[in-house]
Amino acid sequence: MYLNVENFPINSNHLNVRHLSNDKGINVMIVGLGGLGVVSLAQKLRNLLSLRYSHVHTIEQRGVAQRRSTTSAMVKASNQFVSPSLAHTQVDILIALEPLEALRHAHLLKPNALCIVSDYRVETICGGMRNHLYPDTEDIVSILQEHESNCITMELDHWLKKEKLLPIYASTAMLGVFCSTLGFDRLSLDEANLKSGKKHLADEKNEKAFVWGFQQFTPVDESAINDQNYSPIHTAA
Repeated sequence: MYLNVENFPINSNHLNVRHLSNDKGINVMIVGLGGLGVVSLAQKLRNLLSLRYSHVHTIEQRGVAQRRSTTSAMVKASNQFVSPSLAHTQVDILIALEPLEALRHAHLLKPNALCIVSDYRVETICGGMRNHLYPDTEDIVSILQEHESNCITMELDHWLKKEKLLPIYASTAMLGVFCSTLGFDRLSLDEANLKSGKKHLADEKNEKAFVWGFQQFTPVDESAINDQNYSPIHTAA
């Protein structure tokens, strides 16, 4: 994982993102290709955010998600009534399960937004044509930063190959990253499970992916950074 977060206070692997989640609400966009778990990740984030906000709504592109096409979902949470839009909502957090899809939606980023980008690339047949070369992931991140965003690139491609996991598990790893970023511990995930009536980590592979994502970095507030007894990770039976 490499970080480009010049505007974020960082201490070791601690990242302060408190400004992304406040009483005014938060807009989270998930982008990727069909088959990478965009819609299911949006539903899990909706259930988590409902623990903090009274109004949480999602909107997804469902049809193309089954056809390996570009797809996206928006989760909009607030303590006031909200109505999400895939075309016009300004994004606080962009979770990209495929790098080029992050670039495709860069125009929706708010200034100082957080982009969490998987380096797992799905290069189409057009990507082999000279006039349609797939840009380097580093170049994509540089363009995202031109939109005044802060990028975290997750090295999921290598990890998935090492663990012999299918690309669909990248969405569960991103769930772990999101929980760590917004301060949701494992107990919060279990509470969201009970509230929705669904089990989010249904097997050992999903559990492994979640733990990997959760442990990539730990956000805390300034008062807790120097607290030796602080631990955001709570294990559940």
